Amino acid sequence: MLVLTCRQTRMADWLHYRSIMLDELLRMDGTGDSATPEDCVNCGSAGEYRCSDCFGGNMCCLKCIVSLHCHLPLHRVQVWLDGFFKRVTLESLGLIVSLGHSGHCCPILTETHRILVVDLSGYHTVRIRYCKCSGNGYLENFRQFLRVGWYPASVLHPRTVFTFDLLDTYHKISLQGKLNLYDFYNAIMQKTDNHGSLKVKYRYHEMSRCVRQWRHLKDLKRGAAGHTTTTVDKLDSGILAVECPACPCPGRNLPAGWDSPSSHAWLYCLFLAIDANFRLKLKARGINDPELGAGLAYFVDTTRFQGHLKSHTDEEDIETCGTEFHAVNQANSRLLKDFSVSGVGAIVCRHGLVRKNGVVDLQKGERFVNMDFIFLSTVKDEEVKMIKISYDIACRWSVNLFRRIESYSPELRISEDKFALEYFIPKFHLPAHGSSCHTKYSFNYRPGVGRTHGENIESGWAHTNPAAVATREMGAGARHSALDSHWGGWNWRKIVGFGTLLLKNLHDARKMAKQCEKICSDFEVQTDPGTVKEWRAMKHGWERDPSKPDPFKLVERPASLDAAKKKLAETEALEARTGSSLPHKLLPSSFVRMGLEIEDHQQQIIAHLRTNRQRTDPQKIETQQRRNALARWIKVWRIAQVVYMPQALAYLPDESGSPASNDAERLNDSKPETWALFLPSAIPEDDRSLCYKWIVETERTLRLAQLQDSLADLRQFRRTLRNLRLYFKTNTAGEGQKTQTKSRTIEAGVNNRINRAVCRYRIAYRALLELDPAGDWTDEYYELRDEDNRGPLKELEERGTGDGRYAPSWIWAVPSLTSLGKGSVAEQGEVDETVHHKWMTCRARADRWLEEEELLREEMRRVLVYLGWKSRAWSDKVGARTGSCSPDVQNGLNAYARKQANIHRELAISFAGQWLPYLNACSLDTKWAAEFPWLPPPLSRQKGLPKRFSTAPADAPIASSSSARGPEVAEGYEASSQARSNRGGPDDEAQDSDGNEEDSDDEGAGVSHEDGSPGGDVLSSDELGFEYDDEYMS
Repeated sequence: MLVLTCRQTRMADWLHYRSIMLDELLRMDGTGDSATPEDCVNCGSAGEYRCSDCFGGNMCCLKCIVSLHCHLPLHRVQVWLDGFFKRVTLESLGLIVSLGHSGHCCPILTETHRILVVDLSGYHTVRIRYCKCSGNGYLENFRQFLRVGWYPASVLHPRTVFTFDLLDTYHKISLQGKLNLYDFYNAIMQKTDNHGSLKVKYRYHEMSRCVRQWRHLKDLKRGAAGHTTTTVDKLDSGILAVECPACPCPGRNLPAGWDSPSSHAWLYCLFLAIDANFRLKLKARGINDPELGAGLAYFVDTTRFQGHLKSHTDEEDIETCGTEFHAVNQANSRLLKDFSVSGVGAIVCRHGLVRKNGVVDLQKGERFVNMDFIFLSTVKDEEVKMIKISYDIACRWSVNLFRRIESYSPELRISEDKFALEYFIPKFHLPAHGSSCHTKYSFNYRPGVGRTHGENIESGWAHTNPAAVATREMGAGARHSALDSHWGGWNWRKIVGFGTLLLKNLHDARKMAKQCEKICSDFEVQTDPGTVKEWRAMKHGWERDPSKPDPFKLVERPASLDAAKKKLAETEALEARTGSSLPHKLLPSSFVRMGLEIEDHQQQIIAHLRTNRQRTDPQKIETQQRRNALARWIKVWRIAQVVYMPQALAYLPDESGSPASNDAERLNDSKPETWALFLPSAIPEDDRSLCYKWIVETERTLRLAQLQDSLADLRQFRRTLRNLRLYFKTNTAGEGQKTQTKSRTIEAGVNNRINRAVCRYRIAYRALLELDPAGDWTDEYYELRDEDNRGPLKELEERGTGDGRYAPSWIWAVPSLTSLGKGSVAEQGEVDETVHHKWMTCRARADRWLEEEELLREEMRRVLVYLGWKSRAWSDKVGARTGSCSPDVQNGLNAYARKQANIHRELAISFAGQWLPYLNACSLDTKWAAEFPWLPPPLSRQKGLPKRFSTAPADAPIASSSSARGPEVAEGYEASSQARSNRGGPDDEAQDSDGNEEDSDDEGAGVSHEDGSPGGDVLSSDELGFEYDDEYMS
């Protein structure tokens, strides 16, 4: 039985009304109920005109249609002519629009002018009359246009204007959807003339200029530049940037005594993330494009930066530790010859907001001179005591940082003792580094960071990168203005989302902290208390002094197979000294080892034939040569097999024939990769007991070593594969076929090595099941299924469980080496080391979640305090320019200041309305709420859990991506791979913590829309507690 969802059912129901709706649409092209035009609804005379923008579309006569639209000059009017409605302009019907008197006629009649008005409804030709009387102080023409909401394309003699609604709508659409102006403008043209029969004036370049000016004016307005007497060119750097209210800002949101030494000093630390983006390029077109507000928002001052570059022209790209991708890097460098800017470097805070003066252009890759400049520009005026910096190449960038700073200009320099700096590598990027970086720069192990992951900047790139196609074609100044505007909108949307985001994160932190504490407690119950005390002291000692031995480092041991070979050789040498003779000159260990090597070569040829088609003669010759060499090798080995395994003769083909079970070997004599070798593990147990005394034990020992080495190879190649994919995704996606081909070739080579390691493991595992099915090795090694072949982290293409709760495969929990003695488990030292490492990681994970809970509560307090401060700052701007501007301008300045003050106050109230009931219900400290006298009194005492959390107990089990046999590792890295455009934030803003859908009468509630946008996780005005007027973007 076919079951339809609610949405599918409604769509199926709509099909029954499709014909009716189509008829209604067609009816609107006619005259309605009568076969001929009706009388004028206003005066009763013959009506031949109607307005498609007025409600009802009633018919009017010529005189009435003009008089009714004297204040609506941009409505679209139609006339009934030749049996259909034809579009006609109000200007052609005689409408004249008077400026300067709220639409009424000026006492002094002057000549009229015909202008072009571009609106969301299309092009409009309008006849206007300027005001020339002294009552308005002889306003310039362009100011008269501005007062009616029309933005002039020029100042001196405007002939084209664009409505504020048009500019503002495009501004919002471009920030949200990254729509380029060319497509938007052409859509407006098509609303006017979609069949190409009219001559429509092309005003794209004029609109492009006006859009840029509009963006700049809106930034100045929201940055309170109009509320000061300081000219724009003398404003402070970064004054137009939207600041993060959750980050520590002395004098605005920090408590008294925050700078005194204490165990909680880390709560007032500033977290910064640095990264480079090579998508936001700029073509070298030689356009001399002026800056409208250099250094006022997010980009640094261009003049200062260019002077900085000239004094450091010999800087090279930053070297990275670990693997270098030379072929891909060289391919990318050739693609930059036509670009004057290869990308941007940027700095964001812990919450993903772009920092003021935190963006710089890159010219020749990611160089110290560029990245140092934005770091120093954004922190030079900070008053915090501690900064924790996340950078994917922090291991190289942090070296000699202050030595480089000494060579910079005095206004950039900071003293080494001004901040306590700590360096980290983002969790998503850390596996790409060498083992020496994995603990030293890890957010998972270093104290005082909570669950910070350093990857918020990546979600910002995902939000901004769609604009790269348009911005790369702009001039340098226009590009800076456009990107500054995008980052301003991004920052504001992030702030608006704090109410839901911080509450959700706090709920998750409390739940995970309890679960991790329980795991640690259960672990410690099974461990000697003295040992746990010693481990705890070791951990605290390393946290205070990282130069002490690393308690989180699991020592990598020598290759298992090499150790096994050495031990067997020593045993055979001892037997030779005691006088024992061997039946063959090939030692038993060498015989078994050669058999394993032959087996491995067989698998290599099979894999080669599977991935490489034999299409050419050279390829066929090469394969045949490999087969011939393998066949000769097997025949030599067979001679020793007859001596050490005489019972194997029953399974081997000979001149007189072979058993029926081995007909395949006789028929495939030209394919030695298919020949069965019949090692001890491949023959029945009864025959196995007749083998030479050391053969069976030798194979068991070597198979166990092969099992361990195969697993170690698999883990190494999976790390390499992840690093490659991360590099390709970040640096080569969309860069052309040649680069993509090289990337796929490199990735295919690593995948082949992974498959070989998996094959060797499975062969060794099956052999050990035959030789020692009840051995202690089965406690640590399991059957390797396809779903176990994953990790170390969540794959880039995987969705569902986040990295912070993702349980990797059991293959990452197996110790590096097991003892080679028969019937024994790992040596006690190795067991202690493994248990010690597991306790350390579990304890660190619990500590980070506890820190995250404490940090989130502090951030909630800071957000409310900052918004209260911001509201008071706007209130203080009322009357700020008294005497320096006209009364009507002063009235507008005061009104806007009060409006912004109210917006920030109402935003704080809405956040408090979400947070305080939850904090009170959880019996968490909310004494700081008394600092906000503007909060409604009941709010600070209200208790209760939001609906989205009321059904999710704090001790709910951790989600796991699989139920693979064996121990599961809960360690993971929490990162965001893409932005959620509906709120302008990362993944953890987009869904309810429990994934429940909200109940709603709306068809799209709780489901995904057809365009992929979320449908049910948007707070309504009722949930927020007020109707929010988003003036920031208006």
